[in-house]
Amino acid sequence: MRFAAAALALTCAAVIFASPAPASAQDRLAEMAPAVEWSTLGPTEAAEEAARQNRLLVLYQYEPNSADAAWMEQYTWRNPTLAAYIRWHCIAVKVPAPCTGVSIFKGKKCMKRLYCEESPYAANEGMLPSALTSGRKIPKPPKICPGAVSILFQSDFAMERIRSTDPVWYEFHNLKNPPPEPPPMPTGFYAMDDGLGESVRDPGPEDGPVDLWQRLDDARRAVRVGNLYAATGLYTWLWERAAELDPAFGPARRGALASEIADLASRRPGAKERFTQIRDARSARMLWADYDEMVEWGVLGSMVADDELVVEWFNMVINSDAEAAMMPRADKIAYNLMLARERLADSYELGKDPVGRISRIAAIAAGARPRNVQPEDWPGLQAFVRTYLVDEACRLHAACLRAGREGDAWQIADLLLKQAGTPLARRSLVTTALVAGQPRQRHAAILGEADNDLRARLAAALNPPVVDSRDP
Repeated sequence: MRFAAAALALTCAAVIFASPAPASAQDRLAEMAPAVEWSTLGPTEAAEEAARQNRLLVLYQYEPNSADAAWMEQYTWRNPTLAAYIRWHCIAVKVPAPCTGVSIFKGKKCMKRLYCEESPYAANEGMLPSALTSGRKIPKPPKICPGAVSILFQSDFAMERIRSTDPVWYEFHNLKNPPPEPPPMPTGFYAMDDGLGESVRDPGPEDGPVDLWQRLDDARRAVRVGNLYAATGLYTWLWERAAELDPAFGPARRGALASEIADLASRRPGAKERFTQIRDARSARMLWADYDEMVEWGVLGSMVADDELVVEWFNMVINSDAEAAMMPRADKIAYNLMLARERLADSYELGKDPVGRISRIAAIAAGARPRNVQPEDWPGLQAFVRTYLVDEACRLHAACLRAGREGDAWQIADLLLKQAGTPLARRSLVTTALVAGQPRQRHAAILGEADNDLRARLAAALNPPVVDSRDP
């Protein structure tokens, strides 16, 4: 069933604002992917409210201070996919009881009961190694407790039964409970007058087309002369607007530009706070994020030296037993591509085999759907991989040129152009090399006769004017 992937994209998350005493990565992760919210109503009132809203009622009965309840609080109710599903489809209530278990109701009818069951084995994944509850140590429970996967499956199965047996109730459920919308992504950080960076305005119609390269030169010049306040504003503008105005700038934006911003953020607290705000705005949308948006969020986190949160997020969605059991194979493939890098803001990271990395990405992009990838997941994954191929090939091409590995650089270029020889891919390859300060004569042949402006910039970079050191 596809409820797991759908539910993961639908829970509400709080925006995490920077503070003088930052919370731990675990605390911030809990804000991004909050646990199940319990209704303050009693069971009877909650059942009536669930009936009014055409929702299921999830009744959690728990034995206070027991190891079973402690395990469920830690591993079941903090699962983001289950929390998302309950927010959308259910009302959840918990009450103390002599034993621990979960019941799923439609109105007064119990659709399913799940209790902690005796285990015939000495060890089971549903057991705690140990737990601290009310100040005392509790041994691991000798029972198998309802996990997120089983509760989610039974809830979704109950919905499927209702759709068949009570289609009117089911249609009202859909009408009254539409999928939650993600919070809006704020823009225009570059124009903010918040003291973190110089406010930068967009050119008006009277100014003519904006020159991205001049803005980049201005930002770099501001860094060289020590005007980091102005540089913060200019780099913010480039981060938000460059790829929008020229898509060929996209790979360079997450490449050399990200590295320059990371360096600026390490030198100036105001710059770090500005880009942390941009990252946090994306954090609030992570449970709705597609693959490309996850990469964007990860690069921003690395730019502000918060790789710990990036690691915690992917640890939650990949290494959690419950999440791994529900993860579509397409997600696993995409995450493996993203996490092959150690730091997403280090544009010059080569890895062990940069040519092999591009070959593997190109093979996925050009290949047929893997048998273990669902047909409905394949178009989204393939679109991401094709975009990611261009981004990574451009980045690694420039990184290899910078490292003096010319042969690898041109092998990567050939692989990219064989797989995606579009005018945009060609312009992106040359643009990324120029931003990284690695122009080569062969780039002119890659561009061909198109794009006179970029050809002129390439020629100027290959033949810089001689500056007389005696000039003032």
